[in-house]
Amino acid sequence: MKVKFTNYLLLILLPLAFASCRTSSLQVEMLKPATISIGADREGSQECMRGLASGLNSNPRITAVVIEGVDYRGTGTAEWPEFLDWYDVNELCTRFRVDAIVALETFDSDIKLRQGSREVERTIDKKKVMVTEYSADLRLVVRSGWTIYQPQGRQIVDRNAFVDEMEWSETGVSPEDVMRKFPSKRAAINESGRFSGGKYAVRISPTWMTESRSYFRKANDEFILAAKYVKIGNWNDAIFIWRRYARDKDPKVAGRANYNMALASEVEGNLTLALEWANRAWQDYGLKKARNYIDLLKNRIRQQEMLDKQME
Repeated sequence: MKVKFTNYLLLILLPLAFASCRTSSLQVEMLKPATISIGADREGSQECMRGLASGLNSNPRITAVVIEGVDYRGTGTAEWPEFLDWYDVNELCTRFRVDAIVALETFDSDIKLRQGSREVERTIDKKKVMVTEYSADLRLVVRSGWTIYQPQGRQIVDRNAFVDEMEWSETGVSPEDVMRKFPSKRAAINESGRFSGGKYAVRISPTWMTESRSYFRKANDEFILAAKYVKIGNWNDAIFIWRRYARDKDPKVAGRANYNMALASEVEGNLTLALEWANRAWQDYGLKKARNYIDLLKNRIRQQEMLDKQME
């Protein structure tokens, strides 16, 4: 079932500031740079804008709001409309005291429903019997097209279209029972719109992400104690232990201590120092696990350089 929506040009206005048994794991939260650097129906497209605004506002340097009632009629299809007139762009930026405009210029969706059934074994009244189980998969595809206008220098900072998908799967005792479990068409479109807008926010704004890291909790008894400190967030005492063993006579102990010091430095935000510790773990003590960590840290340093520029 294909659903087409009249497209509206909805505007979001924002300041242009965007931009093993021997190891244990922990989650490290870090701000990732945006992919790019930058100096329906009506209800579904509005939800798409709200999803974008919510994603952008997770960045402390950005204040994004959806301006209600400022609509420019789009093409009604996935085709791009003409660019906004720069006079209108300047007027809007002046009126709302902002530096840039993010416009949702195309929005449509497809809804597809696949139904089926199969015979399954169930226990009823302590007896095993074969019954018919009904199932359905609901798939909603949202296509959204975005343009970022920066009046200073009359720059089109970005113009891209994206396809995002959401799926729901349900089972029941009858086709009607299955369909009752799905969200309504309206709710599905709105949820998918919010999801699509949030995905675009990740593209144009630095975003907080959580990544996994591992560290060595076994090399000697004091490493076990240091691991307990890490679990309660007491990094200073853990560092005090690891640093003492960074030049231990046992290369295995020293390599693990250097590796853990690299992790501690990354957690503290000192990526250059983290890379130095990781290099020692590999180059001086031959810790193979450090090789992948070195590559990861080099990539993080490149990302941090990009992020620093976006946050200026």
